[in-house]
Amino acid sequence: MLITSGPCVLGNHYHPSRELLFTPTGGFKVDLVNSGDPSNPINPNNPPESKSFVMGPGSRLLIPEYLAHRATAPNGGLVLFSYSSSTAPVVYNPCSPKILSVLDSLR
Repeated sequence: MLITSGPCVLGNHYHPSRELLFTPTGGFKVDLVNSGDPSNPINPNNPPESKSFVMGPGSRLLIPEYLAHRATAPNGGLVLFSYSSSTAPVVYNPCSPKILSVLDSLR
């Protein structure tokens, strides 16, 4: 669980487990980038696909494995998250500079 009272940026990573986000307050913008095969996150011949949307109050989102993601809340809010992982703790992999540039382009 994370409660913020001001602007925040969460994520900028991917991991080999699914992640469930739930926000009772809403106000989170979520950017997703399909980084491709985990053994070769960026295929120069196949640019990454991306999608962006806003989570309203009571929204939930299941993020699949290896999907790079970022959530921003310009005014703060409450978000609950859970992971489905056979390993503990959950492994976080920072996004490559190319994936970060795609995430940045979604602002």
